[in-house]
Amino acid sequence: MSIILRQVHYFGILALFSCIFLPVTALSDSFSAKVQDSKGKPVEDAVVALLPESPEIFPKNHEEKTAIMDQVDKQFTPHVLAVRAGTTVSFPNSDNIRHHVYSFSEVKIFEHKLYSKDEKKTVLFDKPGIVVLGCNIHDSMVGYIYVADTPFFSVSDARGNTAINMLPRGDYKLHIWHPRQKAKSSLPFGKITISDAPFKTTLVLKIKSKKKRERVNWY
Repeated sequence: MSIILRQVHYFGILALFSCIFLPVTALSDSFSAKVQDSKGKPVEDAVVALLPESPEIFPKNHEEKTAIMDQVDKQFTPHVLAVRAGTTVSFPNSDNIRHHVYSFSEVKIFEHKLYSKDEKKTVLFDKPGIVVLGCNIHDSMVGYIYVADTPFFSVSDARGNTAINMLPRGDYKLHIWHPRQKAKSSLPFGKITISDAPFKTTLVLKIKSKKKRERVNWY
């Protein structure tokens, strides 16, 4: 059975996706999805997030953690980083040259002026949304931080695989996002139920063809 998820506006970003769930409802304590494009090819760097319908599902204690967005060979690594709101992100520089990292995104505006390996730079991401990163010295450097309002999320690997384990049982809203999503259409929104058998599905996204990384519009 396949369904097209109803469309909603989310994070102020517009994109069109067609999502296929097999089955539509399952019982599990884990979630896995294979993300593909319309031609059946795996999609890397897609963020899949599950938002609990009930506040009781959220962990009571939110441990403050530090994530890493590195700079290697004049590229942000990873290209897409997903973190929960309230997470501090460290921006090490693993290159032998200096970088100048900044963001104009409304979710988090900041600037780390020219710095090298020996300097430590961090930023607290306390609001959910998409943050686009750039470097004032190297225009080809573009990275993304997806700040989620949930602790349950995963970023697809080179084979398009995502996995979220140790999920509390209950109902969730499913969101998916990718940097090359189609413009002028809405992010999908759907529901799944988690109980006591693995939930496996395939998500099919309509995205733009991969091109050389270049500066993009700020979200």
